[in-house]
Amino acid sequence: MLKITSYILTSLVVCSCSTIEKTSIRDQAKTSATEKSDVTLEYYQGAWDESIQLAIKTKTSTVAEQAAKRAMHQGNTNKAAAFYARAFELDKKNVEAGYQLAALHQKSGNVGQAEQLYRFLLKQSPRHLPSLEGIGLILLDQNNIKESRSFLVKTITIFQNQGPGAHRAHNYTPIKAFNGLGLLSDRISDYKQAHSYYRQGLKVDPNSITLMHNLAYSLYLSGDWKQAEPLLRKVLRIQPKYTRAIYNLALVNARARRFDRTIELLKQFMEPHEAINDAGYLAMMGGDNILAEKLFQQAIDQAPSYNETAWRNMDKLKQLKLNPKE
Repeated sequence: MLKITSYILTSLVVCSCSTIEKTSIRDQAKTSATEKSDVTLEYYQGAWDESIQLAIKTKTSTVAEQAAKRAMHQGNTNKAAAFYARAFELDKKNVEAGYQLAALHQKSGNVGQAEQLYRFLLKQSPRHLPSLEGIGLILLDQNNIKESRSFLVKTITIFQNQGPGAHRAHNYTPIKAFNGLGLLSDRISDYKQAHSYYRQGLKVDPNSITLMHNLAYSLYLSGDWKQAEPLLRKVLRIQPKYTRAIYNLALVNARARRFDRTIELLKQFMEPHEAINDAGYLAMMGGDNILAEKLFQQAIDQAPSYNETAWRNMDKLKQLKLNPKE
């Protein structure tokens, strides 16, 4: 039986970006650069090249941080990480440099180093929103539900207790924290609470595609597909090629028994016979065995090489007819 992969909620925990190159080798460049210095760049885990040697030679945290920002602007995350590491090494109270370095580690998959940095920063600045959110998202990705919830709840509580002026001054809104708490609630099927978190986030950022999509999918999971549909349509008006939203709108149409529309949507990113087969599977799961059989046969007729998958679904359908309680 073909198992349809349902496009689940977007976690936002890991985002697409340039990565810091990982290496455990420290070449001769490092040796020559540090022969007469105690510089270690212990928080840096990227490649070692000539530009990184410049970071070692930087004498003040401020200058190193400025160089890191320039590197980020140029898209050189490896160089930026080295300068942020140097800035933080020179001044452990430079929370912004430490946070930016932790965020780079997190984005590149060095979550252990990122978590270590976040915890260090929070000892100094317990109310630092970006660090609270960052570690909460790491723990969410690790399925550490209890501790993740604690950090993320603290994040939005501090944020909501600040005045509008404070929000503008810090120029930071923890949208990912609202989304993360929604994800946590969906994982335990507490859909009402999940909807609340997504909607709170949308009050802060009404144009967040991720929050809109995840609220819609959460509504679908809770059985309220009628409210989910207009939200998914809104998402697709803004981002027409958002595959997850297209798929979930197909699920909504299947729930509404609009299978022609379901197939049209699935065809946007599937071969026609695959879309028909998947629509048949959705019909079967919805109890419409007659339509399911018809669609499976169409898939077989359209693509003989695909008939093994469709025939497995047809066999499953026969089993369901013989044993309706399964």
